[in-house]
Amino acid sequence: MRTLPFVLAIFISFSFTDNQKTKKIIGYWEIYKIEKSNEASQTERNKYLHFHENGVLEGGGIGKSPNKSGTWKIDAKSNTLMLQSERDNNDELGAFTIVQLTQKELVIEKDVMRVYLEKVESP
Repeated sequence: MRTLPFVLAIFISFSFTDNQKTKKIIGYWEIYKIEKSNEASQTERNKYLHFHENGVLEGGGIGKSPNKSGTWKIDAKSNTLMLQSERDNNDELGAFTIVQLTQKELVIEKDVMRVYLEKVESP
């Protein structure tokens, strides 16, 4: 009888975590650094990602109209950010591990690449 409240509490905490991460990620983010193994870091701030509340993802060059679009979702259980491109070949960017997510900073990684983003006001 005591296990039901415990299981329910765990379920609610996972739902809260998922919702909390989703709210933090919604908005306009500029990529300020990309690190790849065995390569020099790219630190030129010239690209952005815009995570919309409805799960739509747009991106492109800073100061320009979006030239890429797709969808996004967070899997709080595995701490991943799933990105899917809407190119003709339905290219899936895949799952990025969320290394850090605050109100102003997002760090994600996949394979040998780590991407640093800063949340800024939409232009």
